[in-house]
Amino acid sequence: MFAVLENMQAHNYYDVIFDNGFSYSGLTAEDYRKQGYIVLLEEEANKIVNQNQNKKFIEGWTEITEDEYWDALETLPPVGFVSKSYGELFWFREFLISDITNVYVCIKSPNGNRFFRSAKRFTNDYRKIFDDLFNYLQK
Repeated sequence: MFAVLENMQAHNYYDVIFDNGFSYSGLTAEDYRKQGYIVLLEEEANKIVNQNQNKKFIEGWTEITEDEYWDALETLPPVGFVSKSYGELFWFREFLISDITNVYVCIKSPNGNRFFRSAKRFTNDYRKIFDDLFNYLQK
């Protein structure tokens, strides 16, 4: 089956085209393409729609207290934990939706540690998360 999207930022389908080539509206994939729509395999469209729907759950950085950091770490075992000379981070085990969970970061400093939280995709590499936080702190 194929799905019809208005654009690549779509949050839902416009229509689904069945294996026989016709959709609920009776239009074919070619009919939709002529009207400027995007026609993709249903699996590809699912991926795009899910990613676009989940974007609203991704948050910027919030500075938190050391107690909030430790409360989150001790609530459930983290999904992943990374410790480097400049800081530590862990992904919270309880996901907000799909692949998005809270990431907790401790930035180590001779002047005292700072603690942050943000909702990010679990698929993010820890280096990207640290880079994102350091860019945020430089603003």
